[in-house]
Amino acid sequence: MSGTPVEIYASLDLPPTVVRDALMNVMRAIGNREEPYANLALTLELKSPGHAQLRVPVEVTVVNRPGRWECGIHIEAAENDRLFPTFDGTLSVTPDGGRESELWLQGTYVPPGGALGKGVDAVLLHGSAENSLREFLDWIAGEVRDEVDRSERERAEQARRFHG
Repeated sequence: MSGTPVEIYASLDLPPTVVRDALMNVMRAIGNREEPYANLALTLELKSPGHAQLRVPVEVTVVNRPGRWECGIHIEAAENDRLFPTFDGTLSVTPDGGRESELWLQGTYVPPGGALGKGVDAVLLHGSAENSLREFLDWIAGEVRDEVDRSERERAEQARRFHG
């Protein structure tokens, strides 16, 4: 069954090589379910009366592609996975000018339940999966920024210890 294509990006005011290295560190930790990434959850907003939100614990499978500026990614609910959409795609870094980067999430999400699920997705969940993926990408961008900051602090501390 075909899914719904997703293509979203987040801009980062950091050099692409720095973003790539930090992204790979973060995604390795997520894929290995290391702390603080052991219990990830996405939020689905239900477009029903009252606009409820549902936090769904997820499992993220990461396939690092050494030598490339991307990794493969699969997201599915950690429990009751047949009740929630799945996502398959790539997370990649693209240079945007000299010292800026774009972090791209591209792929396909598939609602659960075949044709009936597509109908429910269109009526009740319209845009919810894509919005959850946008929040996920923005969160990953923040984690990349934090990883860059941590790395720079560690290098500065090492230089300070080395130079006395």
